[in-house]
Amino acid sequence: KCYEKFPNLNRIGAYATPADLVRKTPEELKRLREAGLAIVYMGIESGDDEVLKLVDKGTTAALTIEAGKKALAAGMKLSTMILLGLGGQERTKEHALHTAQVISAINPTMLSALSLIIPREVPLYQDVVNGTFTPLTARGFLQELDMILRHTEMTKPCIFRSNHVSNLLPVGGTLPMDKEKMLATLERYIPQVDDTLPLLNDNGNF
Repeated sequence: KCYEKFPNLNRIGAYATPADLVRKTPEELKRLREAGLAIVYMGIESGDDEVLKLVDKGTTAALTIEAGKKALAAGMKLSTMILLGLGGQERTKEHALHTAQVISAINPTMLSALSLIIPREVPLYQDVVNGTFTPLTARGFLQELDMILRHTEMTKPCIFRSNHVSNLLPVGGTLPMDKEKMLATLERYIPQVDDTLPLLNDNGNF
């Protein structure tokens, strides 16, 4: 109906949670694709079940993989997002390695990395104040991204970007072809970046 109403419409996309996609049958997703839903945006955030539980994401790594594969099988492009720093210093390794596993299992069309910002209004802010969640340092964010990229194993091209305004260093390329080049960029900058605990910014956020 959108294409009927707007003859010059080029593409329709939609945001979808893993639960949204899992609820749809393969046939329903194919019908949506045939009707013109060309791309789906899905937030992975983390591949670590403990982190997903901590932030009340409402999904698991296994469910996220199932959802991503269903969207791709239906012929849609899949753009996914991960959130650097979501495990804090306490689970940075688990967050990175398990996220790399989920990304590799899905092999999305596109992948973006954003960095965690913790506003005063969210429950995680109080965890920082209480000392139960320690934010990553500036260097920690880059080290986590390095770990994620290093452990991805893509079999099909995936366009990667970390050029969001929240990120410290814009890194981009196509996985797996540009993997080594992106890792070399990170290795060059990581030693130069501050490794002390972050301070509150001007807005009072971590």
